[in-house]
Amino acid sequence: MMLRVVMVVLAVFLALPSSSRAEGSGTAGQGAAQPRFRGVVEVYGTSWCGYCKKMRSYLEHKGVRYVVYDIENDDAAYRRFKAMGGDGVPLTVIGSHKVDGYSPQQVDHYLETTK
Repeated sequence: MMLRVVMVVLAVFLALPSSSRAEGSGTAGQGAAQPRFRGVVEVYGTSWCGYCKKMRSYLEHKGVRYVVYDIENDDAAYRRFKAMGGDGVPLTVIGSHKVDGYSPQQVDHYLETTK
């Protein structure tokens, strides 16, 4: 009977998408690990951009402080965006690093390696 229970639990676990599985050695319910970067992340985007909204949600989920600049309604933000080589949104700035588009992997990398 115990073997059957173990097999069912294992089968259910393996059937879960890998993104649903807990990874790392964190405590359950603790959420994502705190990033090393302690500054404020800048997100340049627009009000209608779905990936900009996803980036904001991702940063909120990670507990990262950020500020959003709407490049369509803020001329100074638009000039900064263009000066950084911005061509599409979102453009996320972490310290001196830029992330073009929605890329959680790049964001995580810079949050963990930038002081």
